[in-house]
Amino acid sequence: MFDKFGEFGSSEELNRAAEGLREEGDLDSLRALAEENGIDIEDANDYATLETDMFSTPYTAAMGRLAVYEKASKNPATANAVIYTMIRSMLEDGHLQTQVMAKGKNPDSIYNAMREEASKARVGNVGIVCGTDRDLRERILHYYGGRA
Repeated sequence: MFDKFGEFGSSEELNRAAEGLREEGDLDSLRALAEENGIDIEDANDYATLETDMFSTPYTAAMGRLAVYEKASKNPATANAVIYTMIRSMLEDGHLQTQVMAKGKNPDSIYNAMREEASKARVGNVGIVCGTDRDLRERILHYYGGRA
């Protein structure tokens, strides 16, 4: 994950890297940048051929970041489906888009915190944290240093 180009801390950083690659005419690396960051290859091609002037928006960069993290996650798919779907549904918030792009902000940490909380409530072999969608939204906002 982020092995070739590194982890960008913002969509602006990602766009600057893409701009440099386009100016150099290195379209293969531009496509590799898109793949590593979860950006649609067709969007990268449009950018490469000057059909669009922006490689990614804050929204598409955040969506791409989530896709990359989810693909690499070792957490149970059922837990990821709930957590990542909830985060995606909240991405209309520009502040959250920015926070999702912050370096090291892996949504797997949300699941790990939930597991830790469940272990505290363990009775015998059973430890469960149940909550509402609202509880999960609050946990996500808290993790990303959010605002409601």
